[in-house]
Amino acid sequence: NYVSKKPTKDFYAEGRAGVANNDRYWGEAVVSGPITDWLRFRVGANATTENGGFFKNLDGKRQGGSLPQLSAGSSQYLEGQLDANLGDHLDAWGMISSGTFSGDYHQNATRGAIPNKYQLNGGFSPSNFFGLCGLPGVAGSPGGANDCTGAGAAGQSVVPGSVVGGPVFANAFPGNNPSTADPRTFIQEATSTNKQHGDLALATNWTYHAPSVDVTYLGGYQKFNYVLNFTNYADSGITSFQLAGNPSTTPGLCAADAAGAGYNPAACAQPLTVMAAPDTTFFQEKDTFYSHELDFTSTNDSPLQWIAGGYYYHEHYDQPVWAGVMPNQTQLAHPFLIGAGGSLTPAPVNPASAISTSDTQLTYTSWAVFGHVDYKFSDAWKAHVGLRYTSDRKHGIQFWRFEEFGVIPGFQPSSFGAATDRK
Repeated sequence: NYVSKKPTKDFYAEGRAGVANNDRYWGEAVVSGPITDWLRFRVGANATTENGGFFKNLDGKRQGGSLPQLSAGSSQYLEGQLDANLGDHLDAWGMISSGTFSGDYHQNATRGAIPNKYQLNGGFSPSNFFGLCGLPGVAGSPGGANDCTGAGAAGQSVVPGSVVGGPVFANAFPGNNPSTADPRTFIQEATSTNKQHGDLALATNWTYHAPSVDVTYLGGYQKFNYVLNFTNYADSGITSFQLAGNPSTTPGLCAADAAGAGYNPAACAQPLTVMAAPDTTFFQEKDTFYSHELDFTSTNDSPLQWIAGGYYYHEHYDQPVWAGVMPNQTQLAHPFLIGAGGSLTPAPVNPASAISTSDTQLTYTSWAVFGHVDYKFSDAWKAHVGLRYTSDRKHGIQFWRFEEFGVIPGFQPSSFGAATDRK
């Protein structure tokens, strides 16, 4: 909770600038003072840029910093205030501000061995670590936590020479994980980013001093749009690899479904390309909220003092979340439904090209009336009583869509090849 200094009655100004390691630069300045004998102002701003360097990406630039969410990038803040005494009875204050940032980040490390299983930790698409099986010597490398054959491979095989990525692959490190030995070293083919933009905040306070009572209005408003894209902290260094298809175009499930589902039987024999990176999660929060409060406060010298008022608050947010976003895996954008007997029906397109897509919208409204009374019997004794009535109403909706790619038993590359999960 940041509380800014109010405008000053005398002219005042200052500025600061700094340079630090990790290519960090910042500057800030403020100006405050009188406009007239009854009106004062204050304007301030700061800006910071940082190129980062807390974590070393072996396949890309250094990441992490000291900006919001431990990111490197840029942040800005701008604020303006007016403070006024309008006659003998009315005081008014208002502030407008905006804070934005944009950066990339890497916050922590995944430690321990990571296997080359076809499905890692119950995943819903082939693991990018399984692609390591297509590199020379991986299947037999000691201490590599490999599972390129047998049940862990789910009957799939990587086409030798099909692996794309690097320049560094995870199999060069014990347990397929450089972070185990050095938690500030990692491999990541996609960059995690966070951004807040469209931020606007307003606050105001008006007080009318009537005989024996103050009447005060407090108002606030804010909106912002926060966007987060992040990827797994553990990465194999692979951007794509191929899984072998069915060596025959005649037998097998793929050929059997070819006529009814519209498959090209020849595609069943072709390898399936798995676009392992980028594989990210997209999170967005678009939030708007405002509040009003009106207070009546006694100001006389009576032993009986009181306050009464009313309050209103309203908030609405929209929060889409897409997990397993694989923009290069075009099959996810054109899915199908599996019906009885393995029948295939085209499903609505998925523009997000994601395993999971959801959206949550919530509207929250609250209002209250309240009162409080104090009675002072003496300097040692005071009695008080208060009463508040609050009404809250929340209304929300959520939808969620889920897909799988290349991991449904019977509909895997070993049977469908390049036609896997695609018409």
